[in-house]
Amino acid sequence: MSIQISEELKRIIQDKSSLKILGTVDGKGVPHLAGKGSIDVDEEGTLYYLELLEGSLTNKNMIRSLWFNKPVAILVVSGDRRSFHILAKPVKTLVANHVFEKYYELAQSRNPDNDLAAVYYFDVLEVRESGYAKRKQEEEALHPLYEHLDRRAVNR
Repeated sequence: MSIQISEELKRIIQDKSSLKILGTVDGKGVPHLAGKGSIDVDEEGTLYYLELLEGSLTNKNMIRSLWFNKPVAILVVSGDRRSFHILAKPVKTLVANHVFEKYYELAQSRNPDNDLAAVYYFDVLEVRESGYAKRKQEEEALHPLYEHLDRRAVNR
């Protein structure tokens, strides 16, 4: 049930100026949000995440999501302030092999102090643009008669 990420969103995810936030949930259902610049898209269009710390709360929650087939949320905010909400399921993790080594070298090239605990791959379940301008346009199209009375009074 995985969907493809558009070329436009791939460019935004790969842009260093974009903000990427990963939302996970712990075993008690408590949400955890963390900025993760290491979320990216590979050559085949697969969304992935490089976890740098073995004992991080995000890593623990990602393992739980993988084991129990639970989704995570990813928020991507572009340089021009457009927001995209991605619902995804972690489907695979690498902790060793030649592909892991490639990502380890990438992590080291970004910062020599980086370590690499795991590489997570996602199946993308849903993508929606969630910024104010886009959502306002959708709401006005969906509910054309909804309008605050104070706006009607001012505009008349």
